[in-house]
Amino acid sequence: MSDLTVLEKRIEGLTTGLSQMPENETIQVSRTFIANVRKYMVELLELRRAEPNEPLTFDELRKTPWRDPVWVSVFDDDGRLCSTWCHLRGRGNNLFVDNYNPPRDAYAKTWTAYRNKPTN
Repeated sequence: MSDLTVLEKRIEGLTTGLSQMPENETIQVSRTFIANVRKYMVELLELRRAEPNEPLTFDELRKTPWRDPVWVSVFDDDGRLCSTWCHLRGRGNNLFVDNYNPPRDAYAKTWTAYRNKPTN
């Protein structure tokens, strides 16, 4: 089991009771609960930062879970680089990146996706 999966299970354990509450209900939570949530968030960020951030291959991109955002860099028609966080839509070779339907054969030429925002 990966570190990320273990962390997800711990977070799920913290939030199980909260997910069953009525939407407009008010609750009190302990400082320990808040401290644990913060600790898990920090651990999650550290795990994400430790992941390699090479450009994804098209196959890796296709296998990315739909709920995971990817950092997409696109050269527009004027040659300007536009980059932002996006969510994938579709499956297989028919990927939609938010409202953009990038051509597969242009991947790594006019657009590229990363797991995280590049630091350089």
